[in-house]
Amino acid sequence: MNRDFRINVFERASLCRNFEQYVYDAIKRGLFRFPIYLSAGQEYISATIAQVMKDKNIKPNIFIQHRGHSTYLSHDAPIDMLIDELLGRKSGCAYGMGGSASIHSKEKNIFGHDGLMGSQGPVAVGHCYSTQHPTIVHLGDASTEEDTY
Repeated sequence: MNRDFRINVFERASLCRNFEQYVYDAIKRGLFRFPIYLSAGQEYISATIAQVMKDKNIKPNIFIQHRGHSTYLSHDAPIDMLIDELLGRKSGCAYGMGGSASIHSKEKNIFGHDGLMGSQGPVAVGHCYSTQHPTIVHLGDASTEEDTY
């Protein structure tokens, strides 16, 4: 790994962590009307994957579950649309209807969560086979405990 790669990953991860800290502070102030699923502590996974994809000039399809703020931000999706989504505004990345649990971006090929724990795994595999396009799926440890695997 070269120095530029490590710095770029650090910058992505720092953006994610600082965003999550801001959101956490806003939660404590009662700014949000519905549950928020923070991804603090998971930002280096998505930051590293996003930087590798950028360096290799690959624009993958990305499937996430809840706690997807860091994945969304790591892949350079618009931060203002994420903020608007968390606030329930129609200008949000899921038109204010997905909230924190269903973050997506058409421009960045990020597919949000449907609400069923672990379902993004089989959906992502099917999507990859049907499109023959590089696909990344982010799974949490609880996903492996579901019946889809």
